[in-house]
Amino acid sequence: MSNIPRKKVVLFTSKNIKPFISRNIGLNLIVLYLMIFFIFFSNVESKKNIVNQGYNEFIIKERKEKDEFFKNDKDSPLLELTKMKFKGLNYYPPDLSFKFRARLILFDKNDTIDMLTTKNDFRKMIRYGKLEFIYSKKIYYLTAYLPIKNQEYFFVPFTDKTNNKTTYAGGRYLDIERKNMTDVYDLDFNLAYNPYCAYNPKYSCPIVPKENQLKISIKAGEKIFKLK
Repeated sequence: MSNIPRKKVVLFTSKNIKPFISRNIGLNLIVLYLMIFFIFFSNVESKKNIVNQGYNEFIIKERKEKDEFFKNDKDSPLLELTKMKFKGLNYYPPDLSFKFRARLILFDKNDTIDMLTTKNDFRKMIRYGKLEFIYSKKIYYLTAYLPIKNQEYFFVPFTDKTNNKTTYAGGRYLDIERKNMTDVYDLDFNLAYNPYCAYNPKYSCPIVPKENQLKISIKAGEKIFKLK
């Protein structure tokens, strides 16, 4: 007779099958939930990547077309000697975090102002409203102006903390197509561009009004012009 103690055998009866089934059902549910979460998260990330890729391609296409204009068009602001050496403008990489859905808040009265330029002359503009956007959980505003001669687009000049460091010292501009029946606009700083006087001193460019001087760094859009 063996001295090795025999293990207690538990019969697989109807009394002990219920806890066994319950444990397995609970485990299976956890696995199922994890699978659903993983599939959902993967789909969200996949869609996000597709959106980012499509947006990046759009921005790169826009920039290539602008480079072609600057290089070859008779209306390019570049001097002829500069055109010969020109290989493209300088930009921040496309960044969707600098594209905002902004709310246009109309002013009670649309005043016509004389906006001073770099040649000490003036451009007549209508102070139409202010664009409200949220960045890093804080609210910011930029005034949208309507040029007297072309009211199809809002003119939104601005300065920020990158000026005279990585971007043009005098600030940059945005043109936003004016729409009817809506107060929500895309405020896309990836489309921010330099005034023509950044390339050629013969041009007269509107100076950014004090009310559009942002106290944040907008690391998007066009940088300081340098020959590559």
